[in-house]
Amino acid sequence: TKNTPGNTVTNVPTNVDPFTSGGAYRPGGAPPAQAAPAAPAASMRAAFDQCKHDAVVRKCVEFNGAIAADAQTATLALNDAELATLKALADALAAGNDLAADHVALLCGGAGRPGALAWPAARLFPVLDLVRLALLRPAIGAATLERLLALDAAGLGAPGVLMRTRCFANALFGGAHRDAALTHASAILDTLDGPLSEGSAGARLAAITVLLNLASALSERSTRTADAEGATLQALSLCAHALSSVGALAAPAEEEGLYRLLCALGVLVALGPDARETARDLDVAGALGALALPPTAAPKVVG
Repeated sequence: TKNTPGNTVTNVPTNVDPFTSGGAYRPGGAPPAQAAPAAPAASMRAAFDQCKHDAVVRKCVEFNGAIAADAQTATLALNDAELATLKALADALAAGNDLAADHVALLCGGAGRPGALAWPAARLFPVLDLVRLALLRPAIGAATLERLLALDAAGLGAPGVLMRTRCFANALFGGAHRDAALTHASAILDTLDGPLSEGSAGARLAAITVLLNLASALSERSTRTADAEGATLQALSLCAHALSSVGALAAPAEEEGLYRLLCALGVLVALGPDARETARDLDVAGALGALALPPTAAPKVVG
């Protein structure tokens, strides 16, 4: 996970296939233990920028074959030229290069072609794995966020929900898409309850990273709008819910997620008197006091 200067938030995901027990590809994984950092700053944020690009391409090619073989979805399959562009896109992302117009068209569609984001939801997760990397670059376009929000979580399944949540975290990380993501903040926050409450550790970490990056983005705005105030209150409510109702966050394996949640909470509460009043109404202090942390908990989540 990419870090801003002075930021010690890190995550190195493990990738294995979600449909087998093999080590080829799976979006997500448990974060490693981290050293105790300095006190969190408002600018703390994190991006999901690690990827096994070749494995993602292989999974896309596998799914594309299944889509092409189904008469109901065959028109959505990538053609030979688009499959070559898929490999070129993955190479560009791996190298940290800017994206070309045909890379964006491959994902989003254009010139009469639907683009890979039009694939059936259950087969979208490797495409979303590429999209979340593309959202760290300017070329893909902010309209992609609206397409992501329109996706049905039930249809996406757990791997797709994880990747979509990481897309939102990366859009809020910074750069060209941060302002656009802030305009959709309420809708993005509406997608987080499932990953926070019922998702895997990886999905929960992704949802919490959305909260962390949103808090950072809100703190860096020079003016406070009604939409920003609404997003702040909504984010605080999600933080309070996670602290009081998601017992898994107290487990050692999810220490990094808890730390990011505490950082997000600290930044949100510092945004102004309304935020502090909301935190009091939600009894955030009581939820913090009731956290049943193990004796081995790291200083970064105890102090």
